[in-house]
Amino acid sequence: MISSNDSYSDTDDSLSTSSSSLSDTDDEIDLTKWTVTPTVNRDPFQFVGSREVQVKGVQTPIGFWNYIFPRDLVQTIVYETNRYAENVYKNSNPRQQCSCINKWVATNIDEFNAFIALLILQGIIRKPELQMYFSTDELLATSIFNKIMTADRFQILLKMLHFETDHDPDNKLKRSGQLLKFYVLHSKDCTSQEDF
Repeated sequence: MISSNDSYSDTDDSLSTSSSSLSDTDDEIDLTKWTVTPTVNRDPFQFVGSREVQVKGVQTPIGFWNYIFPRDLVQTIVYETNRYAENVYKNSNPRQQCSCINKWVATNIDEFNAFIALLILQGIIRKPELQMYFSTDELLATSIFNKIMTADRFQILLKMLHFETDHDPDNKLKRSGQLLKFYVLHSKDCTSQEDF
C-alpha cells in the first residue's frame, strides 16, 4: 500500500541502497550476479530395448486390448460396479427423485470397454472440463463421445466404478489392491531382462 510519505525515483539508487542494506550471510545468494554451477560429466544412457511392447501371441490392436483388459478382469469390475451401484441405490434417500442413482441401469462388458476407451481417449484429447467432451457446440465438439454414450451415463459409470468391495474402510488401497496385483503380475509378461 502506498502512503503519502512514499515516493518514486527514476534512479537506480533505491535499488542499490536496498540491496546493500541486506546482511550478507553464507546462505544468501546475490541475485544480481550470474553464477555457473558445474555439472558432472555422465555417459549418455544407451537404450538397448525396443519402443514396442512385445506380447507373445498378440498380433492385433484388439488382441492387445484384450490382453490389457482380459475378459475375467473386466467381468469382475463390471460385477463389482453393479453391486456397488445397487448398494448405493438401497441406501439412498427415496425422496430424491432427481438423483442420478435412480437412473442407474446395470452395465455390461461391452459398455465397460467403451467406457475405458473414452477414458483413454480423454488422455489423448485434453479438455479442461468433463462436460466439454460431450459438448455439441461446434467449437468444442468431439462427436465420438456422444456417439458412444451420453454424458449422464458416462458420469454415473465414473461415479459407480468399483474394483472390489471394501470391507476395511480404513484401508483405501484395498479397494484397488487386487487390480494392482493383477497388473504387476501381468506386466512381467511384457518385459524381459534384456530391456533393462
